[in-house]
Amino acid sequence: MCQRAPFAWAWDGLAPQWLTRVDDRYHTPVAAIVVTFVMCIGTAAWAAFSPGFATIFTLFTLVGFVTISISGLSAIVMAWRRPELYRGSAADWRVLGIPVLPVAGVGTVAFSAFMIGEAIHFHEALGVETLTKLLAPPIGVIVVGTVYYLAARAYQNRRGIDLDLAYKTIPPD
Repeated sequence: MCQRAPFAWAWDGLAPQWLTRVDDRYHTPVAAIVVTFVMCIGTAAWAAFSPGFATIFTLFTLVGFVTISISGLSAIVMAWRRPELYRGSAADWRVLGIPVLPVAGVGTVAFSAFMIGEAIHFHEALGVETLTKLLAPPIGVIVVGTVYYLAARAYQNRRGIDLDLAYKTIPPD
């Protein structure tokens, strides 16, 4: 599953295009799989031989809650922000007349907020001495990710590619 991220980033023009190459025989993104494999081997070695890996892993788990929160916020606002995409899509379903997507989005944001709150409250038990060290990675990901996306978008615009068009439709899965 994790090779899908570099493949998708490359597909959207945010990473090198060679990561989108798909093998003719096996229909798999071999380059993205190999890059992911190499990164995982390095991470596994780090985990095996570093006494501080558990603390670092905890910090970067919080980074995951940033993306989960953003997905939840997107689920909440999708029907109002992009009604033309939402109406009639697979996301537009209801239970007892209640739209499921925004409700799931609220639950997602609430759960993420709870988990981040737990990490803040128990940061010393997680091996993190200060709140600054705890919150720096998630905040850093938001800042670096935003700057990187804006730079990649500007670069692609100069090449005549409008990345905004990638978000005008819901991709098939």
